[in-house]
Amino acid sequence: GGEDSAHQRGFHGLPLHQFLSSLTDSSTTDTYRPPHRALLLGQGQRKATLASMLYEKYRQVYTPAKKTEEEIRPRPQPMESVSTTHRDYAARGFQPTSPPITQPHNYLTEQPTSFWLEQARGLPGVTALFSRNIPFKRNATFSTPITVYLGPPHPCDPLSSDPQP
Repeated sequence: GGEDSAHQRGFHGLPLHQFLSSLTDSSTTDTYRPPHRALLLGQGQRKATLASMLYEKYRQVYTPAKKTEEEIRPRPQPMESVSTTHRDYAARGFQPTSPPITQPHNYLTEQPTSFWLEQARGLPGVTALFSRNIPFKRNATFSTPITVYLGPPHPCDPLSSDPQP
């Protein structure tokens, strides 16, 4: 009874309205105050004062007041963006010409020439090349049955059905 009705209808008497009205508009970031500086020093007050005095003394000695930061660290010059390639392509008096055609070619019907096509005649197991226009050459090794490829069995060879020791 009591628990079931509480789960169905909720608990009565919770200070929900009072809780929502008491919320403030401030956040943790708004109300944060950094700790006192003395807690953050990490070293004694005397040591910190001595270090700052020495720093000021030697800063004045090694950095004359006349020099500005521009004189101490001059700005880098812009990089040269012209490369050797740019100079070569911008050379005056150059007239590009195509080499003369020694033999007419039709790229739609001819097979390209490569090192492997030229060396195919010397490779073992490759069928003789009758024409250079055949795109795929036949290799008899892949189509020959293994029994023919290895040759007939010799009389001294054991049969495959005999048990091997």
